[in-house]
Amino acid sequence: MTSSNWISVVSDVAQVLLILIAVVTYSSSKRKEEIDRENGTYDSLDERFTNYLKLALRNTDLPLVVSESYNIKIGANFSAEQKYRLNCGYLILISILERAYKLYRDISSDSREKEWRGWEQYMVDYTSFPPFREFWMEMTENLTKEAGFHRDFEYFLKQKLLGGQKQC
Repeated sequence: MTSSNWISVVSDVAQVLLILIAVVTYSSSKRKEEIDRENGTYDSLDERFTNYLKLALRNTDLPLVVSESYNIKIGANFSAEQKYRLNCGYLILISILERAYKLYRDISSDSREKEWRGWEQYMVDYTSFPPFREFWMEMTENLTKEAGFHRDFEYFLKQKLLGGQKQC
């Protein structure tokens, strides 16, 4: 083989290697972007839920977290101002849960599936909690189809987590 043939072969091999390196680099970069996006989603929801818990800590006179010690109905023994704060708190929580539903419900990746199971458990816990349950049923009774929540999310809470009760 002549030196010009060797140069041509080496040049071809180098081009193929450069293309492979570019493909691997591009794929790696895309995967990193996907992981960063997933982490950003997780961090965003985590921050929102943490802020909700801080709200609960600032409003310890209200049943904003699931607890056996709050065995009360939403309208019982609350002033108008307390009921307003409770309703606002629950609306914030529902917004967080709805966001989690839309982000995690139908995603098939293992990490997101695990996240979904955690959020689903929060939903089960809250919809089993009498003050939240009463608020949810009262609120959704008064919503119009145009001013409600994501239809699938609302159906999910009503049918799956509230046991499919007709009054909700």
